[in-house]
Amino acid sequence: MKKHSITTERMNTYSDEELFGILTDAANAEAAFAELYRRYGHRMYAYCVRVLGDVRQAEDVFQEAMLKFFRSGQEGTQVQNVGGYLMQTVRNLCLNRKRDTKITFSFEDYDVHVPSSSAAYEAGELAKLVASALELLDDEYREAVILREYDGFSYQDIAAITQTSEVNARTRVFRGKQQLRAILQPYFKDLLKHQ
Repeated sequence: MKKHSITTERMNTYSDEELFGILTDAANAEAAFAELYRRYGHRMYAYCVRVLGDVRQAEDVFQEAMLKFFRSGQEGTQVQNVGGYLMQTVRNLCLNRKRDTKITFSFEDYDVHVPSSSAAYEAGELAKLVASALELLDDEYREAVILREYDGFSYQDIAAITQTSEVNARTRVFRGKQQLRAILQPYFKDLLKHQ
């Protein structure tokens, strides 16, 4: 890579892999990292929040993941899929945090009898209900559903991130959705009765 300073505006013309390679260049590392952060930061942070269920822990893990990602780029780590590599870094740190501190939610924490007069209130309560239901899934199913439904990853990408086969990734998403339906079904029946 060239050793002259690259303008921040031009950074958006580089591929992810080129930007990751630029992290070894002290003169341009900050601008390259800022562009990668712009491309992936929101998605990675949202993943942390959904998996960990706690904003403070998510912020800590997200910052740790981005720092680790930056350092690996500075060390010249060879990466073919920057988005996948970053997601795997975030995933591993989230799983480590979950292993070290178990967070649980219960349905009793939420009032599921939603008055039909407020659509915004209903949407917020529904989001809480789904978040609670996600917490009840086995870790591998929850992760697969989040990667597929919230982050929009393909089954092939999910397989690479979770280091499993594509068939296993499909199975985890399918079983996770089945479990979600089973968990949520009584609450949706209850909501329909009160409408």
